[in-house]
Amino acid sequence: MYRIVVVEDEEIVRKGLVITTDWESYDCQVIGEAKNGGEGLSLITKLKPDIVITDIRMPVMDGLQMIEKVYETYMPVTIMITAFNEFEYAKRGIDLSVSDYLLKPFDDGQLDKALKRAIEKVNNNILLCSVNKETDKAALMEEIDKKLRLTVNSKHSNIIKAIEYIKENYMKEINILSTSEYLKVSESYLSHLFKKETGYTFVEILTLTRLKKACKLLKDPQTRVSEVAYMVGYRDQRYFGNIFKKHFGVTPNYYKERM
Repeated sequence: MYRIVVVEDEEIVRKGLVITTDWESYDCQVIGEAKNGGEGLSLITKLKPDIVITDIRMPVMDGLQMIEKVYETYMPVTIMITAFNEFEYAKRGIDLSVSDYLLKPFDDGQLDKALKRAIEKVNNNILLCSVNKETDKAALMEEIDKKLRLTVNSKHSNIIKAIEYIKENYMKEINILSTSEYLKVSESYLSHLFKKETGYTFVEILTLTRLKKACKLLKDPQTRVSEVAYMVGYRDQRYFGNIFKKHFGVTPNYYKERM
């Protein structure tokens, strides 16, 4: 059963989400709820749920700050909800690899899709962590390749071109906006196309591509982790470490020393 913590300062919204959602149908259980980011941080750190559903605008500490703090020690799958349709929030959520970003009021269908995607990510993380415990590097790399192979199944010309653009430019500070401009299509169109054709977002494909290359570079004992981070497109070594650990269950340093 997947364990969930809900963090929301509006009691009516929080209780409505906890009480009216048919959690059992998703094989989920709400194990805790908090009314602000400070309480949420303590609760999440203590209970270590699989999935966190959190508002952004909250007293004491906002949801984004809370998740950044949580990620310093452990990385649950996160669904962000907010009543504020501001691009900067969405951008920071994407930077944190948030699973979904839902704008209030969202309907049951949107929540259903977000929960299913979150559960899929939890399962992927469990599988990768089990591979790490066996220290089977070949199996770990196969998991990455299996996900990336889904992208080459698409026959859509824009997806093919986008994948090639990622392969050629992953070491640079690229994003879906720069890729859409390169392809001369809209950002929203390309975002929808990625999900439809591959089942993954642009950011997820870019991240997997970078991590696959990082694993190869970390095999070189002469190359420092900070250098690897920069070589695969991450200018912040700490952020690179968080992303690496989220996907593989171990830090880049551990991988370099033990794998």
